[in-house]
This record gives sequence, C-alpha cells and structure tokens, in this order.
Amino acid sequence: MPAVKKLKPIESITDRDVIISALAVYYGEYLNPIGDKNRPVSKLLELKAKFYQEFKVDYDDVVAKLIPILTQVEKPRTESPKDISVLYDIYERYIEIIRLSDSRPVKIGVVNEIISLISSIHGSSSEWLYKGFVYGVQGHHSEDEIRLLILEDFDKERRVFEKLRTKFDNVISDDLNYERSRIPEKVRIEVWRRDGGKCARCGSREKLEYDHIVPISKGGSNTARNIELLCEKCNRSKSNNVV
Repeated sequence: MPAVKKLKPIESITDRDVIISALAVYYGEYLNPIGDKNRPVSKLLELKAKFYQEFKVDYDDVVAKLIPILTQVEKPRTESPKDISVLYDIYERYIEIIRLSDSRPVKIGVVNEIISLISSIHGSSSEWLYKGFVYGVQGHHSEDEIRLLILEDFDKERRVFEKLRTKFDNVISDDLNYERSRIPEKVRIEVWRRDGGKCARCGSREKLEYDHIVPISKGGSNTARNIELLCEKCNRSKSNNVV
C-alpha cells in the first residue's frame, strides 16, 4: 500500500486581478520566467513594489500560494507573443483546479524531482489537493486508485474525530446525541465530504456536530440535504425554528 499523508492546509487565492498581476511579474511581463539570468534585478524589484502598491499584499506571499497549483498548469512559452490573454488562460485553469479539488482529489505535482527519480523503483511521489489540504502520496498505483485512497484517508479522519467527540464531549445534550445516532453512516459520510469537514457557516473545524436544518421535531428527515456540519458555537446559536 502507498503512503497517503495529509501534509498541510493550502490557502488558495481566487482574486482574478491579484493572480493576473502576480503572473505578469512572475513571467516577466508574459515572457521570461522569474529565474531568467538576463532579467535585471532592479526591474523585478520595481514590479514587486508596483504590485504591493496596487494590492497591498506581498508579491512573494501570493506566488508561494500559487506555485503548488501552477505545477499542473502549462506555463507560457518564451517564444509566445506578448499577449496577456495567455495569463488569463492560466488563471482559468488554476481556478478550475481549485474548483475540482473541492469535489475530488486533484494531482498538483511531484513533491521533489530528485526524490521522484530515486523513488521510481519503489513508487512515484506526488502531491494531491483535496478540500483545501495537500496530501502526499507514494506508491505504485493508478491515479484513480490514489484518489480512492485519499477519500478513504479523509473519511478515516472523520470516523476518528466522531469517536473522540463521543468519548470526551460531555456538553452535548441527550437530544443531540439521540438525533446524531439516528443519522445513517452513509449520510454522515456524504455530509462530511460535501461540507469539507468544517462548519458550513463559519468554516471552523473545532467541535463539529451534525445538525438537522429542519429539526426532526418539525418533520425534518435524515437525508444529506437536511443535514449540515456546524461547530458547537454556530449550532448553539440556532433555535429550534426552521432557518
């Protein structure tokens, strides 16, 4: 079996103007990669300063967040004409990867080219993006098999935290425990994956609970459409009324 490990959360950027401007700097105004020895350092510093003045964010921070996903996006060729439409094309494909990774694991590149060459005997080494987290994967398996393994790892984490909450969380009322116990395992899996293992309202990953949107007492069902993940704070802020 390959090693599947959740490595780190990844903060994606979706602001089109920020991304396009950062790419323009990174590719030296559409043509030369940032590592091009012929590119004057003074020009690079000038572009970085201009970027900061316009967006009030650091260029290097933005690029550091873009690079892991850009490994799956074709870069402009140095012989291409100076056409900003190339950068817009990269932007569209970048956003598509972000969108896809919220519903299924997406491969975003090799962890390290040297490590990949060395490990070729034992299996490839790559990184995948799913639900805002980077997963490291190593082993001789197809991409479809790796996606299944990541989904299983994601669901395994859900089961672990459910057990821990059942064991240690004594503040949950008997009614909530009763309603939670009635939710089928298949539905809990679907809700957890759909909501990305975080509160559907505030995005917190702390003290998550399965909550009926329409309460059972009001005729609500135990289907995924009627259940959402809420943190304890957001759940307690709700009344027993339909919202």
